[in-house]
Amino acid sequence: MKPFDPGHARPILGAARTIAVMQPYFLPYLGYWQLLHAADTIVLLDDVAYMPRGWVNRNRILANGMDFLFTIPVLGSSQNRRICDIERDDSARAIPKLASTLQQSYRRAACCEESYPIIHDCLNQPATNLADFNVASIRRILDSLGISREIKRSSAHFSHLSSRGEERILDICTAESATRYLNLPGGVNLYVRENFAARGIDLKFIRPVLQPYSQLSDTFVPGLSIVDALLNIGIDSTRRHVQLMELVDAK
Repeated sequence: MKPFDPGHARPILGAARTIAVMQPYFLPYLGYWQLLHAADTIVLLDDVAYMPRGWVNRNRILANGMDFLFTIPVLGSSQNRRICDIERDDSARAIPKLASTLQQSYRRAACCEESYPIIHDCLNQPATNLADFNVASIRRILDSLGISREIKRSSAHFSHLSSRGEERILDICTAESATRYLNLPGGVNLYVRENFAARGIDLKFIRPVLQPYSQLSDTFVPGLSIVDALLNIGIDSTRRHVQLMELVDAK
């Protein structure tokens, strides 16, 4: 197990060319950003099946000190459609409602004035396509944290790959000349170290480090959207939390 050095703005995984592949989640939790920070290239997997009740169009914040799940409504929700083919449903005015909820819930947060413009930009992206909307917000937050990474969308760069599951990840890594593939702990049972080693790719996992920080709650609630950290502790402190993680060898 190897910790990341929070004093570096770039990955410190040596000379390896490191790839991370994740679906384009909406304002995800700190562990997601720790993974992105650890990679050289980020592939946003937007041409896979959209999963209703997943994290592509919803997340969690604190509202009046309570854990609150918010959702961005979509049109034609179905796991038979790809994420990149899903459109947002603006008829319910979910974005203005979410903005109002955030402003009311975090008005007393220490860094609301500093960080809310970032969230405003994320919520007010003009894209109606869900993948476009999420990718834009991911880029905006990475930029605000001073994290510069190459970002590629699978629908644009790897649609020619007909493989699925682990084999597709291997093909993406090969196409990108990757020598290391990073994933969150959820992938432990999905990937086989020997299959990656056969292609000269080192399979690693990160263990997110979700250290407590000052919240508008009596007890710390981990795993909330990065929105909670930005509004409570600001850009610099959130950047330090994003740089924390543990690197774990595949079994």
